[in-house]
Amino acid sequence: MEIFKKLEINIPFSETLQQMPSYAKFLKELLMKKRKYIEEETIEALIDLGANINLMSLSMFKKIEGLELKPTRMTLQLMDRSLKYLYGVVEDVLVKVDKFLFHVDFVIIEIEEDVDVPLILGRPFMKTARVLIYVENDKLNVRVQDEEVNFDVFEDVSHPNDGKTCFHLDALDGVCMVQEKLVRSSSPLEKTLIDTCEDLNEEEEKLIDECLIDLDIKRNPFS
Repeated sequence: MEIFKKLEINIPFSETLQQMPSYAKFLKELLMKKRKYIEEETIEALIDLGANINLMSLSMFKKIEGLELKPTRMTLQLMDRSLKYLYGVVEDVLVKVDKFLFHVDFVIIEIEEDVDVPLILGRPFMKTARVLIYVENDKLNVRVQDEEVNFDVFEDVSHPNDGKTCFHLDALDGVCMVQEKLVRSSSPLEKTLIDTCEDLNEEEEKLIDECLIDLDIKRNPFS
């Protein structure tokens, strides 16, 4: 076994590529001019630890030339437990991260494209790129052999959004109920007590009610 570990064989690089189906197919299509290069475009992508697939929207897929779509019977379960049928699968999409190039397989789904984050890279990409996430230092590390690239997570996601998007926030029922009590309260003291004492037990609430009644009698003795 030790002899086999020390044994080294030198073979031409071209023969090595021929033993790798993805690269062999890529070079063949490139030489036969079936595959086109497109101009590089820098976009943002979401690294999702909880996703076991790499996801691309159908509209994004149509913008990239030369991709071969393959049918699939795979379905995707969304957060609301509904099932979404996928449009297909594309293999060996070139994704450049800083100075590194990776061959990435994507599943294509017909959803509204997120302008800010058109790609979702899941655990398969993280395994290929040997991604390490340092939570303490807010760093993300991408490695290829002995080389690596580091990203500051918070710095990279802190850029302002140039797209003029309008958002709305739905108020929670609990907040609405508190505000309703404040509006209907008759005295400043009652407003203060309700605002600061939200988690009172039944006995404490009864005591406060008695105090409020007593205050109201003293304020209006002839009513």
